[in-house]
Amino acid sequence: MQYCLTMGVPVYIYDHFGGGGYINDENIELSRSYTFSGRKFGKKSADELVDDIVSGYKKAVKYHQKNRKKFIKEYSINNVLPGIINECDRKHMKHWTDEYTEAVLNCERLAHIRFATGMNEWNSRRLVEKLHGDLASKDADIEKLNTKINEMWSSKTFKLGRSICKPAKLLFKHEDNRQ
Repeated sequence: MQYCLTMGVPVYIYDHFGGGGYINDENIELSRSYTFSGRKFGKKSADELVDDIVSGYKKAVKYHQKNRKKFIKEYSINNVLPGIINECDRKHMKHWTDEYTEAVLNCERLAHIRFATGMNEWNSRRLVEKLHGDLASKDADIEKLNTKINEMWSSKTFKLGRSICKPAKLLFKHEDNRQ
């Protein structure tokens, strides 16, 4: 959840408890107070979910892009972990070693990279599928045009026109050869 927020990826919250849909200004505080679990929001039918996911996506993208810096400040482990360590120091609590801290940060970075790679692969697959669909559509258009050309060539009007123009064509060809 927090990885998505820090990456600017729209988050849609819904599970067996229900959910508030895409994170936005109206539902983020209640969602956060219930650990983004979907509790305290109503359940939706499958049709409502599909409609909500599809129709709200563009608005959600804009919201997440607009708030990404704020989410990074609030949720990125690079920003949050030092505060936790300072709080431990302030309370004289025993905390982990620098090596452990570095290992935690490295795990977070790896997870972030893996998530970003997965999103890139997903976007690439969607683009390839769209291009395959576009190509199939163009192939169908070409086939229709070829059918119309063949119909035109086999039409009586086209054959008559060629017969009428043939003497003039031969005359022009003959004059071109003389020059």
